[in-house]
Amino acid sequence: MTLHHYIAAEKKLPMGSFGLNATDIEVDKVRLPGKKYKNRVYDKERVSVYQTEDTSLGIEVIEVDNGYKEVKKHFNHSLVYEVVGYLQNPGKSIKELFKYVDQNLSEGESIEVYSCLDGEEQKPRDNNLDVVINLKTYQLGKHIKLDKKKYLQQLGESFKLENKQFIQVIKE
Repeated sequence: MTLHHYIAAEKKLPMGSFGLNATDIEVDKVRLPGKKYKNRVYDKERVSVYQTEDTSLGIEVIEVDNGYKEVKKHFNHSLVYEVVGYLQNPGKSIKELFKYVDQNLSEGESIEVYSCLDGEEQKPRDNNLDVVINLKTYQLGKHIKLDKKKYLQQLGESFKLENKQFIQVIKE
């Protein structure tokens, strides 16, 4: 099953791609390995190509599809978006998520993140997985102090988004 990730705030958040670095090239210059692609017909003149794995790891913030609107019940904030990216494991995409949150979070505000499996948007969240991250005091939960200069790297390397997990990121 697919693990979906959502983000909510009390103010509009920018939508689009963040941390992704694709290059647009002409289709006739794309070389794909193997015979099965030899006679492929493309309906576009240009495609986006990622030169390395690192340039393909980021996030996209998009509107919540109508079929997933029931996920809004898990949030205290009214404006909910879906976050798409490789966010199941620690790495660059997690770092990009927290970088995005940090850049869009003003002092005294909070942004919420919730993850759940496809089709389980109505099910209750697991309160044992709730986490508060304070980006002003650099505190992760009750027991982990983040390094003021490396906190985004630390979150990217060690944090994993789990099914039915609610995260509140604050700056206060």
